[in-house]
Amino acid sequence: MTRILLTLAVGFLLGGCFSAPPREPRRWTVDCSRSGRILADVKASAARVTVRAPYNGTRLAVLRGDGSIAFDSFNVFSASPATLLRSAAHDMVGDHSELVDAPLRFEIEVRVLALDCRERGRRDALVELAATATRNGDEVGTGFGRGAVSTADGNYSAAFSAAFASALKDAIESIDLGK
Repeated sequence: MTRILLTLAVGFLLGGCFSAPPREPRRWTVDCSRSGRILADVKASAARVTVRAPYNGTRLAVLRGDGSIAFDSFNVFSASPATLLRSAAHDMVGDHSELVDAPLRFEIEVRVLALDCRERGRRDALVELAATATRNGDEVGTGFGRGAVSTADGNYSAAFSAAFASALKDAIESIDLGK
């Protein structure tokens, strides 16, 4: 009987029953509600936002100096990146109520959404995207934007929000909308 109890106790200890629970991941978001509208005088909407693989998962993608990519299990987005960025794009381009009747629509394809650690001693939130504008169903043009913001303060939500806002603003402003 003593041998069975001893075996069970060792099994529990080796199985981790008495150890600390695993560390919870930190969950980050993207919020551009304070960034302001890009086209304040134009009725527009962000019709669609897509995020290319492998950046479309919730774990933060980490670009490494050797050209590889890793995924951080301890720093994750609070929802799918496309969902977070769709809300952020609506805040900057036009709200949900304008989606139905907005003559100017933007299709946004996020090509890179990652923590850029390729340069020694730097860690930046990096967003690269393309925005295609259509007016009343006809394509107007495509613009490209890039935003890179330091994460030195550890606030990934603020850094990714600023990087996305910068990239989207650059992309839309590079399109000749012929207002």
